[in-house]
Amino acid sequence: MKQKRSKYPLMVVATHVTDNFGPPHAIAEFLGKNRNTFLFITHPFAYSSDKYSRAKFFSGGIQISEEKTISFRSSEILGYVLNLLNNLRSVISISKKNKLKFELFIGADPLNTLSGIILRKLGVVDEVIFYVSDYSPQRYENPVLNLIYQSLLKFVVGRSDFVWSPSQKVNEIMEKLGARKEGIMFVPHGANLFLTEPKCKRTFRIVYAGSLMGKNFGVQLILEAMPRLIKKMPKVMFYIIGKGAYENHLQKLVEEKRLAKNVKFLGWLPHEKVLEFLPECDVGIATYMPIERHHNWYADSGIKMKEYLACGLPVATTKVASFSRVIMEKKAGVVVDYDPEKLSDALGELLSDEVKLIAYKKNALLLAREYEWDKIAKKAFEEIGYS
Repeated sequence: MKQKRSKYPLMVVATHVTDNFGPPHAIAEFLGKNRNTFLFITHPFAYSSDKYSRAKFFSGGIQISEEKTISFRSSEILGYVLNLLNNLRSVISISKKNKLKFELFIGADPLNTLSGIILRKLGVVDEVIFYVSDYSPQRYENPVLNLIYQSLLKFVVGRSDFVWSPSQKVNEIMEKLGARKEGIMFVPHGANLFLTEPKCKRTFRIVYAGSLMGKNFGVQLILEAMPRLIKKMPKVMFYIIGKGAYENHLQKLVEEKRLAKNVKFLGWLPHEKVLEFLPECDVGIATYMPIERHHNWYADSGIKMKEYLACGLPVATTKVASFSRVIMEKKAGVVVDYDPEKLSDALGELLSDEVKLIAYKKNALLLAREYEWDKIAKKAFEEIGYS
């Protein structure tokens, strides 16, 4: 599988994005730090605040240009078709303008990967990686759109040179869909260390940082657990970072349970601000709902869990993502059933014992070292011969 290739390959990374930092952004950061020449293409989802598709070209890790086009949102299907055409136009344009050929195309979902496969057929790129940053058997509520998605998924899986998968569970699914077994690689989510030592002062702060697009992220569980937790420790505060369609429901839940003094919505924050805030807290929340069709069921972890650890925070999570077993084994957090009383009791026990809390914070950082993103990315590229 591995053959010797150039150390600094010319690359394209194409992805759809929310307002939050995600795995494809981490790839782009890694390439920038390693002074690669690459094109980073992002297309916002319909619910994202950014209205533009962007194509940023970097030479030697430095941004040289940015082209943006208004995102089409009147029709979801037509919008995706236009995204694909934008990918083709941007890559071909940059290739001709700079007289270069891209060696590697990384598509972070089936549609973007399809554009890479077309570009490979046109001779504009050499190889294509399908990066499965998340997987769900039911991606869309719309059955027609979901059928198109699943058909496209199977098509690109069987035609990509390599498949990067976030979990062993997804590895097996990709092989069943037609990926070459030797071309499938486990590339877990990671985060670069933000601290070398945890902050040892107990703050009684709990934090959630991520999407508020739906109930599947489980933020409502901690709100349901808060009244019981507040009785044990009135000083406890829960901070919610992020935005989305489910935010209004969460705010109503805060009102109903009279939690306004102990719950604060901070809204969307830039990624660097999130990383500055997290170390000021005691525990990070990732209480996913046990919904089998949701991508958290299939991933080893969400990127937020790794960022909590990298900021010295023990993680409070449910038994959904496979990484929850690692959290439990390494004593880097608490793992509970999807039950508010059990969550409240677990958090109360951890926060009330400062010695245990500090030990768990240290364990969190130790575990984070095993998932440093730069090391994960370097290994992934080396496995396909780019070293």
